[in-house]
Amino acid sequence: MPMTPKSATIYLEIASHDLVKGDIQSLANAAKEFLITRYNDVMKCQDDLCILTLPAIEVIFGREGLQVPSEDHVYDMVVKWAQEQFPDLEERRAVLGSCITRLVHFSVLSSEKLDILACDDLDSDFSNGVVKEALFFKVESSKEILNRRSIKRDYTRCIYYFDLSLDQCKRLRRGENLDSGRFYLGKQPFCLHAVHRSTESSFGLFLQPKDRLLKEITIKYTFSAMQKPEIDFMNKIKTERKFTDLSGWGKANLFDMPWESFVAKDSPYFIDEVLHLRAEATIIE
Repeated sequence: MPMTPKSATIYLEIASHDLVKGDIQSLANAAKEFLITRYNDVMKCQDDLCILTLPAIEVIFGREGLQVPSEDHVYDMVVKWAQEQFPDLEERRAVLGSCITRLVHFSVLSSEKLDILACDDLDSDFSNGVVKEALFFKVESSKEILNRRSIKRDYTRCIYYFDLSLDQCKRLRRGENLDSGRFYLGKQPFCLHAVHRSTESSFGLFLQPKDRLLKEITIKYTFSAMQKPEIDFMNKIKTERKFTDLSGWGKANLFDMPWESFVAKDSPYFIDEVLHLRAEATIIE
């Protein structure tokens, strides 16, 4: 039987229960792929989204690579969906309060949208809190900035933000590697690749192609990290490299310090136990 939006939402609802395993989980995975493909361009099917359940909405808006003109559109669509699904105001506030921060990246909403964010659909204390946090991490953006969303796939310049918790960084020491979501330069997908370099016992960060290169590409890039006491992004490496294969380029000791100092309690790079990284990259013609 072919997958439909209705059957996909049913499979996701059933799979959300912890005791469900096996075949239904396979169906749920297929449902996710179906929804991502069907609603790849959310701007063309906004009315259709309003009939979906919360698990389906989380699949569509929570994924990397969502193509939208701006994060403002994501906020508007999520609120519109909640208004359709939950006519009761208190129920709607409860649902949005539990899920909206997973679906909307408030730090990249426009200043105009943040100014009018307080509305009946959100609890006032909640909306004030997310606005303050968004303004704290707000970075002035241009139309070319990519912030955890692939707004377009043929940019010659992008800025990408990559946040890692202290616990995630400590797991790097145990041999794990961490990749960011995909972002695009030209038509080539890249990611940020975080590692623990055992030879230097240090934190390393690399700009890494995700697929075979369509052609050689020269990229000028800057890696920055938010740092105390300034609480601002400070440049750690600024260079340019030619990418000819799947090899990544970056810096094996991004912070020029040993690992123990990097993860220490007095480390200047963890703000509330979160490492905030930023990569700026531009194709050199």
